[in-house]
Amino acid sequence: MVNQTLNEKPKSKACSWIFLGIFFLLVFISVAMFSFGTKNFPAIKNSSIIKDLSVNKNSNKTSGIKGFAVMSQNELVNYFITEVTTYGSKTVPLQRWNKDIKVQIEGESDVESLKLINEFIKRFNQNSKTVKMEKVSTGGNFVIQFKDASRKGLPGSAAFGSGNDCFIDGAVVEIGEEVGMLESLPDYTVNHEMFHALGFGGHYRSDVSCTLMSAKHCAKSFTANEDKLIQMLYNSNIPACSTETKIRDFFNK
Repeated sequence: MVNQTLNEKPKSKACSWIFLGIFFLLVFISVAMFSFGTKNFPAIKNSSIIKDLSVNKNSNKTSGIKGFAVMSQNELVNYFITEVTTYGSKTVPLQRWNKDIKVQIEGESDVESLKLINEFIKRFNQNSKTVKMEKVSTGGNFVIQFKDASRKGLPGSAAFGSGNDCFIDGAVVEIGEEVGMLESLPDYTVNHEMFHALGFGGHYRSDVSCTLMSAKHCAKSFTANEDKLIQMLYNSNIPACSTETKIRDFFNK
């Protein structure tokens, strides 16, 4: 009996340590999975590329709690200035298209993205009185590339180039397969990247309203505020190459 008791005690103690070890292992795995699940896409660090987008891979919820609100004149000017004087990490003068934009699509595009592109073109043409957009099969100066994998795992990116006159002469938009990770992401990505390529290179986070050009997916994708930005850039006759001070004076005079 004595020998049996002595043999059973170590066995019971060993089982306790095993169960305790399994418990802490499960806790560690749970924390690790949560941390990975909420990690954002890395930013593209390239001066010639506008980096996008910060979204949660495993959630259907948009970031932020603000909804859409029509901006005041002052807020619109702040939004506009951020967009046209920022390009990636650089501060730049205002740049815009002064010729019609010919949109050429390359790669395997899905039906939903094509529909969004068509809607964007229609909406831009409704807002711009000077420059118009149209789709072409060849000779495009605004190329949308659908790729199996976009830059560094991001859903999308955009870049545009201009001369010393600050008039944009070409742009490239990339849409990656990652765009399908969220139900609401295709709408945001296509509109956001195409908007960048119009000359709106910045990322603006408003204290008043969710914006299309926030670095994070916020709420409604393309709103009356973005309509106003197009009108300000393409209908107001604001001079190309304007700096922040000149832009503020132009709209506040």
